[in-house]
Amino acid sequence: MEYDVATLAREAKDVLDKNWMGHATKPAPNLYPHQWSWDSAFIAIGYSHYLQDRAEQEMRSLFEGQWGNGMLPHIVFNPAVADYHPGPKFWRTDKSPHASRLPLTSGIMQPPVHATAVRHVYQHGKNREQALEFLEEMYPKLESWHRYLYTHHQPDSDGLLYIRHPWGSGQDNSPIWDSILDRIDLKPGDVPEYQRVDTAIVNGDDRPSNEEYDRYAYLVKLAYQNDYDEERIRNTCPFLVKDVLFNTAAVKSNQDLASIALELGKDPGQFEEWAAMTRDGMNSKLWSAQHSIYFDWDRARSSLGEGEEYKPKPFRVTLQACNLARQSVASSRKRVLHGLG
Repeated sequence: MEYDVATLAREAKDVLDKNWMGHATKPAPNLYPHQWSWDSAFIAIGYSHYLQDRAEQEMRSLFEGQWGNGMLPHIVFNPAVADYHPGPKFWRTDKSPHASRLPLTSGIMQPPVHATAVRHVYQHGKNREQALEFLEEMYPKLESWHRYLYTHHQPDSDGLLYIRHPWGSGQDNSPIWDSILDRIDLKPGDVPEYQRVDTAIVNGDDRPSNEEYDRYAYLVKLAYQNDYDEERIRNTCPFLVKDVLFNTAAVKSNQDLASIALELGKDPGQFEEWAAMTRDGMNSKLWSAQHSIYFDWDRARSSLGEGEEYKPKPFRVTLQACNLARQSVASSRKRVLHGLG
């Protein structure tokens, strides 16, 4: 079946209208009935081309769940949905002194694409006075979010940010995480109680196995048992990944946040420095000249003894992550083109 652009645009708008909750947009009617972080960023980009108010509200609603330390959770829960699992009780974010108390949220993050989305919404806002007010409102929230990342998720001072759960990658159930999940040896009592509703909504063959889900739940339990303190979590967490896609998003978002700062007459220097740090870290540590590709690094399996250089283990990544990195991060046009032609 062939579609013209106008038909595709109309049907896309219909999907967003049906998923609008009055304050934000759910990614799917039943499977994902709350607000998801990077989903909302891309949704706001879409709205910005025809509904300025709704685009701005999408981002405002998301940042209402921002933690006191700047962390932007990957789920902001809709209190009108009571029978969703895993819900707020599963995440136990009350264990963190920084967590949002209202609205309730999850305890992990997703790729930091939000400054990119906010800048896009601002650039396409037809009411320029309103757009500028929105930009001024979002700037300190974005600054706090990025500062959190480089304070709490960059332990090796190499510009590379880590994630500690597959769901934080934006590539939630990808087989690229299998090698890490498979080495997690669960013991009785390691897995918290949880209930699955996803397999009742969609075909279970298209969803993670119970064995995989046990490991997802274990990683959540490990986080709340350590009160969501990143330093304590790092000491025991078997899933610590310096992910290509996540870091690529950070480079782009830092560049966009620097542009936002300039637009508001503020100093862009810190954001430019973070962008350069992460770009250089990716090109020096994640790029493989042998394979002409960027690799994720498995920090949890790094060999680091006293006086030794940090040597994380590279492993496979998805093609789209590599292509994004080549386009956004590569230090030269030659590297961008290498492996794409």
